[in-house]
Amino acid sequence: MCRNPTSCRQGEDFEHEYVRWMTPEIEKKLDTFFKKIDVWYLESALKDFTMEEFLKIFLLIYQKVNPLTIQHISFEPFMRDIYYDYKGKNPSICIRSG
Repeated sequence: MCRNPTSCRQGEDFEHEYVRWMTPEIEKKLDTFFKKIDVWYLESALKDFTMEEFLKIFLLIYQKVNPLTIQHISFEPFMRDIYYDYKGKNPSICIRSG
């Protein structure tokens, strides 16, 4: 059991975490989702996140949007906010719809 999760970048055991969190229901949702959409800036924005956090983010997105109508997701604003927070700057958070 992973008591202190770290990202894959920091050595998280991807195979173990995949088996731990991925259920057939989650796999089906994500498969449907990722076959339809393009994802921009994913690695840059989520490289330090654990598998659990990654799955939670996409399951929340899946719940909030119609996966059949969405064409792309951009993590660029999120990536920039993480960078500004890291640099000690005050990011302006912008939520965009449509």
